[in-house]
Amino acid sequence: MSNKRIPLLSLLASVLILSLGSCASPAPSDTPSVPEASGEVVGARDAALTYVREHFEEGPAESLAWVEERLTPEDLPGGVTWQYTAGDWVVTVSYAVLPPEWTLYRVSVSNESAGFQWEGRVDGSGRVPEAPEYVLVARDAALRYVVEEYGQLGLGSGLAWQEEWITPGGIVGSGAYQYTVGDWVVTISYPVVPPEQAVYQVSIVNQTTGFHWEGEVDAHGTVTELGAETPDVMFDRLAARDAALSYIYQTYQYPPLDTAAVEWEEEDLTPEGLVGSAKYRYTAFNWVVEVSYPIVAPEATMYEVTVTNADLGLDWQGTVDAQGSVIEEMPSSSGQVVSGEASVESIDILILESFPVQIHVVAKGQLPDACIDIDQIAEQRQGNAFLVTISTVRLPDAKCAPTPVPFEEVIPLDVVGLPADTYTVDVNGVSGSFELEMDNVLPEEQGS
Repeated sequence: MSNKRIPLLSLLASVLILSLGSCASPAPSDTPSVPEASGEVVGARDAALTYVREHFEEGPAESLAWVEERLTPEDLPGGVTWQYTAGDWVVTVSYAVLPPEWTLYRVSVSNESAGFQWEGRVDGSGRVPEAPEYVLVARDAALRYVVEEYGQLGLGSGLAWQEEWITPGGIVGSGAYQYTVGDWVVTISYPVVPPEQAVYQVSIVNQTTGFHWEGEVDAHGTVTELGAETPDVMFDRLAARDAALSYIYQTYQYPPLDTAAVEWEEEDLTPEGLVGSAKYRYTAFNWVVEVSYPIVAPEATMYEVTVTNADLGLDWQGTVDAQGSVIEEMPSSSGQVVSGEASVESIDILILESFPVQIHVVAKGQLPDACIDIDQIAEQRQGNAFLVTISTVRLPDAKCAPTPVPFEEVIPLDVVGLPADTYTVDVNGVSGSFELEMDNVLPEEQGS
């Protein structure tokens, strides 16, 4: 059992406040503005307006053309406020800068002259829940806890939760709501006491994966875990990466990596502001693995995986489902000699004491394993730039332990006859330079 405190004020900070007011009858405008606010902001506004129109005859007309204005200074952190006007109607949308899936909009609709007043909430999916606000806050506190502790990234208040009041008829002194979306079921029960004294019993279940969590959330936002049952295998992007690599090793006899021991460098490639999907890149030695996937329930996730290794000439694509089954989409080369380029880490340029001057380049680096050898060293000069390429070769179906092998190659440059000047050298992307202080020609050649 563990305790984790999630301050209630931080949860309420994710509540967006949207208020509408009117002092006179509506008058359509002919000059609507082009929205600059996000689609989520406009969607929250329209969801509130639609609900009011459906339930109250006094609501603003659907034909109104809204003029948008940003009220929050550009440099104010943490929150943004937009205002929409149409005739005498005013709609204000204020929200904390948080991921949309955790957004809960508080809505106030009023008409002072008609004595009309309505308050409610709009969640991130555009639905208007009927449960008391503290029930929704307790639900989201528990959801966040499960996301953080168990990696259930498909959860969020912004899902299209179906709300149901499940308190049996005739029962007084307590209440219960149930929320469902896909295979997820969240149940919240609580005593009918002042909100500051309430303790909410929360159950989060996934009927497909067998995940089951029980806990309590008090009025201060403290989440107490009472128990949890998790599936034997919680499949995620790392498991998808390793499943694809295992498939490649077994199918093409490439040298296997100990994926648990290798230190993978992780990079988040998901575009900023993009919701609904994610993409990550993992690199280790010359292995590069990219995993992209939609943010959905874990049991429905399909991972798209690409695996490349320049040294092995490997370029593979496939998919991995939530059960670890691999489907190959782009086969790798197999059964043939694989060429690549050596990974050069450093170069030293040696100027030998001779005349004409001799220049040797010492290139050092590592090969991925002992099955890869240096194949050829090609040199070319373009003006004052020497370009050197060290290529590698790997025999088909060779098997070696995935242990890097250091190499060192001494490369003489063809500098005889070059005039005095400064020259650059590039060996597989690693650069250096040297200077010839005088023309590098023999005396008899100078006089001829």
